[in-house]
Amino acid sequence: MKKLTLFISALLLSSIINAQVYTILSENNVDITGDTAWFEAGSNEDLSLAFSVKNNDAIAHDVKIKFEVEQLVEGSNYAFCWDQCYASPRSGFISGAVTIDANSTNSNGFQVDFSPLGNSGETLFKFSFFEDGSTDTSIVFIGFKISNITSINENTGKIKLYPNPANKFVIVENLTDETTNIVLKSMDGRTVKSKKYSGNKTIIDISDLKAGIYIVHIVSQNNINYSYKLLVK
Repeated sequence: MKKLTLFISALLLSSIINAQVYTILSENNVDITGDTAWFEAGSNEDLSLAFSVKNNDAIAHDVKIKFEVEQLVEGSNYAFCWDQCYASPRSGFISGAVTIDANSTNSNGFQVDFSPLGNSGETLFKFSFFEDGSTDTSIVFIGFKISNITSINENTGKIKLYPNPANKFVIVENLTDETTNIVLKSMDGRTVKSKKYSGNKTIIDISDLKAGIYIVHIVSQNNINYSYKLLVK
């Protein structure tokens, strides 16, 4: 019985230690604490992303952010906002504190801005949320995959993507017989639709997608990639 009690106590202690005091939520209210959230964009697009931070504790916390650069597209601009906005801070920079009440959420109070300024590549930032004098820290990685994506109303070569904006279906036209796959991804990099090439005109049902911006990737057998922005209403 003593061993069982000790085992249960160890489990309870482990759960307390592993519990996250702060939860970081995406704009879609998805818990991304401890994860890497990727966002795709074109090299001439400016991104502004808002996140919420929840204090899961029974007391208020004065929360700071430590910012670190893991990887950066050269020539780009970036900023993050917490107690105030910080433009292109150095890696290791620590922000001022924001008070979050007990069991409360600072809705959309954390913002990350990124401008690739015509450059392409991958950028990855690390954000650590903490309070002075406490060992409790919650971490999130926010990344940007920047490529030469065709703008929302523009088509490359003979390939056509329409209607755009769309709300029920989208048509991809003038594909060659080498085209093997059409993939729709959300801005955080999740694949939401995938369809094999089905002739010169391929129709994709998007009626079940939430409103927002998506990236349509067209991949051929010769590894030729085309990317388009699609607005779903």
